[in-house]
Amino acid sequence: MGCASSSSSAPAGPTKGKGVPLHGISQSYFTSLVKEHAAFDWTVGEFCDKVVKPMTKEAQCSLTTFLLSSKETRAHAREKADVFISYAWKYRMGDLLTCLEGEGNDRFLWIDVAVVNQHTSTAIGQDEWLATFSSALKEIGKAELILMPWQKPIPIERCWCVFEQYVITSNNIPFQARMMPKDEMEVRSALRNDKFMFKTFLETFSGIDCEKSTAFKDDDRREIIGLLRRKNAVTSTNNATMKAVKKFLLDVALDEAKKQSQKTPPSISEQANVFLGLAIILDALGDYRSAIEWYSRSLPLRRTILAAADHSDEKLMKSLHENLGSSLNGLGACQQKLGQLDEAQKSFEEAYEFKKISVGEDDADTIKLLGWLAGLLHEKKQFAQALPMFNDVVARNTRILGPEHAETGNALNNAASCYNALGRFDEALAMYNKALDVLIKRLGDSHPEVATTMNNLAVCYDNLNKPDAAIECYRKALAIQMKALGENHISVATTLHNLAMTLLDKGDSEEAKVLGKKAANIFENILGKDHPNSKATREAWGA
Repeated sequence: MGCASSSSSAPAGPTKGKGVPLHGISQSYFTSLVKEHAAFDWTVGEFCDKVVKPMTKEAQCSLTTFLLSSKETRAHAREKADVFISYAWKYRMGDLLTCLEGEGNDRFLWIDVAVVNQHTSTAIGQDEWLATFSSALKEIGKAELILMPWQKPIPIERCWCVFEQYVITSNNIPFQARMMPKDEMEVRSALRNDKFMFKTFLETFSGIDCEKSTAFKDDDRREIIGLLRRKNAVTSTNNATMKAVKKFLLDVALDEAKKQSQKTPPSISEQANVFLGLAIILDALGDYRSAIEWYSRSLPLRRTILAAADHSDEKLMKSLHENLGSSLNGLGACQQKLGQLDEAQKSFEEAYEFKKISVGEDDADTIKLLGWLAGLLHEKKQFAQALPMFNDVVARNTRILGPEHAETGNALNNAASCYNALGRFDEALAMYNKALDVLIKRLGDSHPEVATTMNNLAVCYDNLNKPDAAIECYRKALAIQMKALGENHISVATTLHNLAMTLLDKGDSEEAKVLGKKAANIFENILGKDHPNSKATREAWGA
């Protein structure tokens, strides 16, 4: 369903008892209406006010109902649409039609400006609307999400579009994203010209938050967000919306990488950039093995470019070192996620050296990379080597960012974990509590990073033989994680396993086994059966 802008009509919903129509309007007829009224520069809302409402004013019905009611116009609509179109009412009609091209003009579209009666307002609650809308979408069986502009698509910020994405994904309805051809060309250009870097990508798509989405009517927004909260679907909806955008970009990047691989003579610079961009997208989608492949294909090209560059050009050399460091950093992160710890350590160590050269030791990215390297050594149980690195990160963040910055809080948490692993529990406990104070103050008491530190604090209480305090912290951490991250998340699995172990030690074996098996299943679903965490939890709980 389209999303209305504040300057035009709001999309109307069904009245009580009438449900959601399945009608579809002929794409060719819909296009002809726009041409007839020279409406290419109008927004969808303006098209509704100037064309749809006047055409249907006397009948007080939807455009498709109006068309189906007459023998002369019946061919322009059908009782059941071929595809559901999710878009934003801020779009210009010409841009919308351009996005819909390429699939032929003989299909029939469920597009709300034509299918929903625009003379009535939504008069049913969101739960009833969800049931009828879900039923209609499943009956249609196919959906398309129109995304414009590609850097920050409007639908990811509009409440009705977010609601539609929730219905589509929760019912496993096949869908694809579509963009303007010019937007696709910009994506390809960005990939080739080194503008499609990790920070930009994450800023654009990882910040999607349906709870911050807007609607023409405040009541609609409250109802939709309330529904998602009741269904515990806020995180899954955010993830589904992000995945829709990333999947489209992935298809474009894969095609561009294929073209670059076949190009003669090859452009080493463009190949390196496209391969890195593809790796970043695969990484963001959680396909770490494929991401490693493309990071690895990008690296030798980056090294060749660096070796051939004019080393007297300081600005150029700084940029090339930073690019190489970013590639190694991404590679190392993927290797670590797959349990390839020795390979990840080599990647992080080399990336750290390149970062120091390009941006200096006190740059935020350099400090963060040092923290990742220390975390990797911690994961490898090389605690004595990791501790001075963690303390160095704490000192640098405290000096540069301030003692109450969130990054300082995270650094304190990481250093405390190392003290805990070395058996220095009192020092760990004091540092965990300090980290918790900082993070709650900066992020609020329901943030996932607060839950991580709460979980770690519980581990420390376990080591101090204080099971009641540990269980209390585990349950608080789990409640935060389940709400913020959803049930199928690695952090949730970790906390479940830890809580289960403490309950087992305390003699509550029944609840412990239930939680432990749940943790094992989550690890296997996300990491695969061969990952060390999956194997360990499966062996521990017989899952």
